[in-house]
Amino acid sequence: MNTTSTANVDAMNTLTATAANTLRINDNANPSPFFRLPRELRDEIYDLVAMDEQTLYRDITLRSDEPAQKTTYADRGVGNTFPNTQFEVEYSAAIERRFESLVGAGDYNGFHLSAPGWPEFGPNDIWLAVSSGQQKNGRIRHNPHTFVLTVPMWPFRGPKISNNKGDLIRLGSCVEFAFKFPEKAELGPRLRLECYWDRRDRGGGECIRMACGDNALLPHVLDVAKEMNWRGSVREYMLWQRYVEVYVRRGLARGRRF
Repeated sequence: MNTTSTANVDAMNTLTATAANTLRINDNANPSPFFRLPRELRDEIYDLVAMDEQTLYRDITLRSDEPAQKTTYADRGVGNTFPNTQFEVEYSAAIERRFESLVGAGDYNGFHLSAPGWPEFGPNDIWLAVSSGQQKNGRIRHNPHTFVLTVPMWPFRGPKISNNKGDLIRLGSCVEFAFKFPEKAELGPRLRLECYWDRRDRGGGECIRMACGDNALLPHVLDVAKEMNWRGSVREYMLWQRYVEVYVRRGLARGRRF
């Protein structure tokens, strides 16, 4: 792998964080001269900074009785959190614009969301947050709370990087989708149950499996999602169908153990 390229990416991330922090408002009584610029020019600057974000987060809070609530943001860590200011509002709009372009034709960096399955997806890209408790009959019951899917970004122009074996090397950029289901009773401490892509049948034969081997849990998650109100969330529904439901049901149809 090209370590020089990795170093350049790290340097760019630091530069991006520094630029964003420079634009941040620390004193509302003395706003930065940056906000004297026309909004159109500020948006162009925001868009350039947003293009260097390595990870975007898309939370989809699902409800059965009302449309889903959707939020897109970039996580910069504790040291780079932004207060509830004009900068936060305007920069959040730039993050939303980049997300919309990623799920559409692609962003200005030439990136788009990777297709499902092998080889771009890693072992920690899918997981389920559940709470578990023992029922009176002695069986363990799981309540699913959040299904997390991390989708890598890939350039749709230019060469892709591969290792000595010819396997593609995944870049660091990604979008993490969190499908949050209506809150149910907490049956115990929340657990993170890992899922992964079963790649034993390459060439279109992948499916999603759970590392814990629970036969009923993933189908239960699909049933919960089916009952949700996806109105106004066509793109999110298509993402769920394309990356999750198709591959879970493919494994069930083959009689594979989950």
